[in-house]
Amino acid sequence: MLRYTRSGPKILDIPTSTPSKRLNWEFYAVVDGYCAPLFDMDENPQLQTRTLWVLSPDLTYGWTGERAGWERILFHFGFIPETLKEQIPGTGYREVRLNDSDIERIRAIHAEVNEQILNPNELSNLIFHRALIDLSLIALKEVPVKPILSLDDIAYQRVEEAVSWYVENMHKAPTIDAVSQAVNISTSHLRRHFHETKHCSPNAYFQRLRMERACKMLSKTTETLDQIARRCGFPNSSDFCRFFRKNTRTTPHTWRKRINPKKVFREGLEIADFNPGDKRQNAFFTKKRVSV
Repeated sequence: MLRYTRSGPKILDIPTSTPSKRLNWEFYAVVDGYCAPLFDMDENPQLQTRTLWVLSPDLTYGWTGERAGWERILFHFGFIPETLKEQIPGTGYREVRLNDSDIERIRAIHAEVNEQILNPNELSNLIFHRALIDLSLIALKEVPVKPILSLDDIAYQRVEEAVSWYVENMHKAPTIDAVSQAVNISTSHLRRHFHETKHCSPNAYFQRLRMERACKMLSKTTETLDQIARRCGFPNSSDFCRFFRKNTRTTPHTWRKRINPKKVFREGLEIADFNPGDKRQNAFFTKKRVSV
């Protein structure tokens, strides 16, 4: 879920960085000074302060701003809620003005996830998930709230129950029929509810959850591939490696070797040596949906 976070001053030798293709959803908040995303070196965008940008993966951009620099807080996520995604226009990004309360909340979110990255525990993933929800609510604060019909609410609740049960039992590799039985709903109804609320099949969503767990364990633990395979519901590491390579175009070993968020964060480095062409972090989520 959370790939990277950072805060502090942004000072460039020249007040413009060359646009480059990004891999994740990025929440970029400028809390002091002036800056703006730069999509073409020839453009001259209007600089903004106290602003939050939500930028989509595969978007090519850099940053330009005051020569004296600006203070920013940023977060990278592998995915965002569908409700927020629906509010991203064709430009590929959303821009929201921040007030004092918003900035205070964003600072608090960063401090909280910072502590979890440096000292992970069994609650860290829940805290990262809460950070994503809180940032999404800030990004959506100007969007008129639409009432949810009762049937939609039931569908959402049943899907969330199914997802929670699947996550707890992922190591058993449960079938869709088993999930349906566990939440007391027919398999056909469960499929329909997933398409209504998640816009994909249950199988596609469950595979995404397996990938999320695998990537987190590779990045944040020293467990063996066999241990990770079992935790993610694979009978052995061979099956796990085939699944991982199919969806990320790289091997688990390469992922673990190249991506170490704790080290990157601790040393204050940026993940700058990725080859966007291999789409290690988001290839799975942009692939064609699988129906069941």
